Amino acid sequence: MVIELSLLGGWRLAADGRPAALPEAARKVVAYVAVRGPSTRQQLIGALWPESPEAQAGACLRSTLWRIRRCLEDLLVARGEWVSLDPRVRLDLAGLRSDLLRVPDPPRPGPEELDGELLPDWYDDWLLVEQERLRQQCLHALERLAAVLADEGDYGAALQTALDAVRIDPLRESAHRAVIGIHLSEGNRSEALRHYAAYRRLLHDELGLEPSPLLRCLVPPSPADLLTGPGAARTALS
Repeated sequence: MVIELSLLGGWRLAADGRPAALPEAARKVVAYVAVRGPSTRQQLIGALWPESPEAQAGACLRSTLWRIRRCLEDLLVARGEWVSLDPRVRLDLAGLRSDLLRVPDPPRPGPEELDGELLPDWYDDWLLVEQERLRQQCLHALERLAAVLADEGDYGAALQTALDAVRIDPLRESAHRAVIGIHLSEGNRSEALRHYAAYRRLLHDELGLEPSPLLRCLVPPSPADLLTGPGAARTALS
């Protein structure tokens, strides 16, 4: 039996190509060990039944593991105190993590592969940290990949990759810095200035902040000043 578990973009579980259903508690146990790796029963109890008395939580876990085995015997491995995902399960998160480790060394993943949200509709406390960890890893990978592509002279792909990072986090300055740097590398000064001005407005409107000196050193201190005359642009971006 081939079992496929997808956590990126939402929960999907299939056995031999057919959807497989699990109760909510069972999905949470499977998701925890899929994301965190092999876990003790005590870790599962503490994360998934934090407000229940220990004896009751232990009984809930035992019942949940029994239900999982009944639905899909080859989904989990439970030996003694340890519970883990069966290594034969095809997990999309494992593939993404492997890609993140490879960037920017070839073979490189496409930007679309780095744009996976981890169980976006789940709000469990233990998962929030993992969601943010993966989001940051993907953003850093996109920025590194954009830099590599720009160094290779593939400015079109570099720009699209950097814009993917901006789309994931519109307020992330390092992503905008990558976009502006690519525009400048291509000689597109007006595009760089237009993007800077748009980001500066967004940052001010959303957070009441100004871009950092690291970004301002790429472009004139005030885009409005630049638009008053071409001489300022040439001086600032020369």
